[in-house]
Amino acid sequence: MGTVRTAVVIGGGIGGTVTAMALARAGIEATVHEAYPGGADGVGAMLSLAPNGLAALRIVGAEEAVRAAGHPVPAWSWPTVRDAGSPSSTASPDCPPPTRWPAPTCTGR
Repeated sequence: MGTVRTAVVIGGGIGGTVTAMALARAGIEATVHEAYPGGADGVGAMLSLAPNGLAALRIVGAEEAVRAAGHPVPAWSWPTVRDAGSPSSTASPDCPPPTRWPAPTCTGR
């Protein structure tokens, strides 16, 4: 088998972007395909990263830039189906309880 020189990445979100960056660092040319024709304006409101996501960004040399552009979220409420229509003990007053699923996420102010 020959050496891999090119790859196709499906999805231009954080996973696809970091995958393409890692492939480029390994000397593999990646083509990223995204469903949306432009930026994320009107498509998504935020991106949250768990420690393993920050570790992945550290590997490709992007952690510092992401930390500089973002801000820590001190509290998080992840609604579930059972929370629909009832107040959650971790919900922020700025975040109403979900009434549908999938529920929108909310971090408060």
